[in-house]
Amino acid sequence: MPDSSFTQVLPNSAIYILHKDFTSQANVGTGETIIATFQLPINLLNALGVGIRIQMFGIYAANGNGKRIQFFFGATELINNIFNAGSVNNDGGWNVLATIYRTSIGNQIARGNGGKSTTVSYQQAVTTPAEDESQEITIKVVVPSAVASGDVTFKGMIIEVLPNAG
Repeated sequence: MPDSSFTQVLPNSAIYILHKDFTSQANVGTGETIIATFQLPINLLNALGVGIRIQMFGIYAANGNGKRIQFFFGATELINNIFNAGSVNNDGGWNVLATIYRTSIGNQIARGNGGKSTTVSYQQAVTTPAEDESQEITIKVVVPSAVASGDVTFKGMIIEVLPNAG
């Protein structure tokens, strides 16, 4: 079971790792599979400028099947265009780096960067989630559909807390 311990963030404190998960998890069947998830603790984003950095990575199976991956912070998909089923996603790795900061109560700004080695593609996107920080916020990696089990495999997630620098 991944470590989900939580330490209160204080202004001007150091960056620290909140969560690490290196449990390999492949999609199962042809329906939607959540291959990684983490519940961000209540009030972790407790002040303007407090943020998190999420690293997620994994691999694609070496077959001709169409594959798609989605990355969510609460209800907001962080990045998706290069991870859609119409892309050539075979026998290589994928990775996402997302940074999310609180901008006001119930509002955040997120920047997602993603890449895949199968076609040496890279993309970035900026989104504006509106998650309630007084509730747990789900971070997850989803394979919405696949042709076969094992088409996409999660290999790791690291979540760092970025305290308010000000």
